[in-house]
Amino acid sequence: MTEIPTYTSDVKAAAIEDVDTLRWQMEPKLERVEAAATDKRYSDEGRAEFVGQAAEDAADTLGKWAAETAGALDEVETAAHETLQEARATTPEEMGTAAATLTPVLAAVNQDPEALLRAYENSLEDNATRAILERTIANMIAADIGGLQFSEAWSRLQRRLELPEVEQEALDKLTEISAARGYIDAATHLAQFAIIETAGSQLNGGQLLAKERMRAGMRAYESGVESGWLLRVS
Repeated sequence: MTEIPTYTSDVKAAAIEDVDTLRWQMEPKLERVEAAATDKRYSDEGRAEFVGQAAEDAADTLGKWAAETAGALDEVETAAHETLQEARATTPEEMGTAAATLTPVLAAVNQDPEALLRAYENSLEDNATRAILERTIANMIAADIGGLQFSEAWSRLQRRLELPEVEQEALDKLTEISAARGYIDAATHLAQFAIIETAGSQLNGGQLLAKERMRAGMRAYESGVESGWLLRVS
């Protein structure tokens, strides 16, 4: 089994390394598909059988790589979620105390909805108070209490506030993992398209558009990092 890069430190670098690994794994498989598709020693029926076998072998290699990579990402994502859950943990007693403390603020939300935002800004280190305020604010936005002005003020506050370090690191890790999944997914689809094209079939219009979109997305993710994989599927 090919060793999968660790995603615990630099998620982006590991994802790019993984895709480079896929390139080297797929190259001989695609060469075998191409050789079968262009071999004139066999009848059309025999050639189609050999192409099918070679394409299936290439697809199996791709499937194993995708499964191993997804498993590696899942492990890091689970750890980040657990860290975030621990960072935001509360007890029933803490929730009860926070609810009692917030009673005056919650009672006046219709007259002064932004009092919730002020209370939230002063409660970043109090998980129970934050949890109650976040739930209340979400319910208010869903019910359109405070209108667009309140909703936009909440969005601005979230962007401006500095969360506790452990929590922010976990959220950043989850964001990195989400981006890496998109990159890995694009590489997987491009490999599938490469198998189809190398076997002698044509992509339909939707697949051609998706191919170009995915190639552009991968280039953006790599931000200038050279990858032969992008050249291989052109």
